[in-house]
Amino acid sequence: MPATESAYSTTPLKPGNPEIRLLELLPGPETSPISGKLSRRTLDDGKHANPPYDALSYMWGTPNGAKTIQLNQDDNFKVTSNLAAALHALRLRDQPRVIWIDAICINQNNVQERSDQVQLMRKIYQNAATVYVWLDIEIDLNNPALRKLLTFDDHSIDDDLGTDASFWEPLKPIFKNPYWMRVWIQQEVSNAANLVI
Repeated sequence: MPATESAYSTTPLKPGNPEIRLLELLPGPETSPISGKLSRRTLDDGKHANPPYDALSYMWGTPNGAKTIQLNQDDNFKVTSNLAAALHALRLRDQPRVIWIDAICINQNNVQERSDQVQLMRKIYQNAATVYVWLDIEIDLNNPALRKLLTFDDHSIDDDLGTDASFWEPLKPIFKNPYWMRVWIQQEVSNAANLVI
């Protein structure tokens, strides 16, 4: 989606430098309008960014039905409806969440900036405290198959999962989601220190 240039005027990135923007997603109830502030920072060489930030991995979706969020107090900024849904789900009620989201933190109208930021993507996802994967589907958290899958760990045996296809049927929306077909997903997911779907 086209960016609103004024949203980036207070946080210009120096070409060729390992700088990124982060969104401070301001707290609020899930249904209230989304607002946040952009800040600029140098991407640390270390594995653990200070202060820590999260990152979002998602599909942009279509620009149809774009939603408006508030950035830097007075900039109206358009995002896809899929991203708006993710922001509502990720927003905390009582404290800000600092998060990197490509569609917001990169000025999509600036070709040089986009190119520079693509070169930093691996490091952005590596340094994130948590990478959130947004599939835009609803799954019953009490589903027995999901609960079984969540208990599976390095010490589990494959046989522990069972072979009854009907038992696993409710999880199909997760594994058949078009998100997993994206080329960029390998970089975003494989570099995550902590991944939450």
